Amino acid sequence: FAQVAVAVFSLLSLGQSAPVTSCDNLLQQNSIQGRDQFLGTWYYIGESTNIIGSKLLTQSVLQSSWWNVTAGNKDNDL
Repeated sequence: FAQVAVAVFSLLSLGQSAPVTSCDNLLQQNSIQGRDQFLGTWYYIGESTNIIGSKLLTQSVLQSSWWNVTAGNKDNDL
């Protein structure tokens, strides 16, 4: 029963995906007001591949993929 439920929910999620044209707003530049919006710890997560076993590789890399952004000496330094 669990396998059937997983298959049904997987197919439902595919049917509810957003159209490709709605991704245009993701490519627009954001207005940044000062460097304070960049300071802190940032986690980088991204994957796009069709290689078998890539999910396992990505999970092992993402456990240590982060940046700590601190202020520099000048106003425009990070």
